[in-house]
Amino acid sequence: MRKIIVFVFSVFVLISCGRKEKPTVVGIEKEQVASNLLRLSYVPVVESLPIVVADANGMFGAADVDIDIAVKKSMMECDELFTKGRSNMFYTDVIRARHLSSKGVDNKMIHTFEVRYSLIGCRQARLNNISQLTDKMMGMTRYSVSDSLCGSTSAFRIQVNDPLIRMNMLNSHEIDAAWFVEPWQSWAISCGGNEIRLPESMTATGKGAIAVAPKILNDKKSREELNKFVKVYNQAVDSIEKNGVGQYIRLLDRYIACPDSVYSRVKPRHFSHIKPL
Repeated sequence: MRKIIVFVFSVFVLISCGRKEKPTVVGIEKEQVASNLLRLSYVPVVESLPIVVADANGMFGAADVDIDIAVKKSMMECDELFTKGRSNMFYTDVIRARHLSSKGVDNKMIHTFEVRYSLIGCRQARLNNISQLTDKMMGMTRYSVSDSLCGSTSAFRIQVNDPLIRMNMLNSHEIDAAWFVEPWQSWAISCGGNEIRLPESMTATGKGAIAVAPKILNDKKSREELNKFVKVYNQAVDSIEKNGVGQYIRLLDRYIACPDSVYSRVKPRHFSHIKPL
């Protein structure tokens, strides 16, 4: 009975936040391994906006980049595709990439960038300061930047990889707080959550990464294709830097069913080029 009540409440919260009636994430993973030289998986968030822009505007096709792109719900799903050989490029963070390497899954980071996290508390818990998290439950992804950010707290770490499930659990008070990147951060706040203040000594940023299988770099043809990808990626970065994040942020609406008002809350940020390989 309790599970039914929690489910109904979660649905109500999503409706009250203005969620649109469409899939939250549209995966385009094929049944079998694609034959493309480059097979990239990523999670649609602000930090992956250059890929979203390039893909949505047909820039990879125009540059004749031999690439297949899979949109996934979580970094864990990207890890799984890469580990099983169904992708040879993936978005991750530095901590996860190193963890995979320690488990024998070789990968080479070709680009790193800043990832901004926010710790959002559920409205029922009324948490304002990180010192209030003692014995509270905090949503995160294990072996990741969000996991490392929990290091200075005494909260219980609850692994919830899918950000939508994490937000639903936060809204229904199944967890007390959770780490989010944009646009999930703004969405969680619009649903009644509040950003928890962090001490000056504690940073809420980490390093994201684009990693590839080493064999791409060792194969001449694949490496040439990878440099074509890099060129298109950098062109997308130039467009974002010229026109601003606000010009492109709603492209995420293809994959995340945020209310329109959420996107206007997302703060500007800068992106950097990938160096030729």
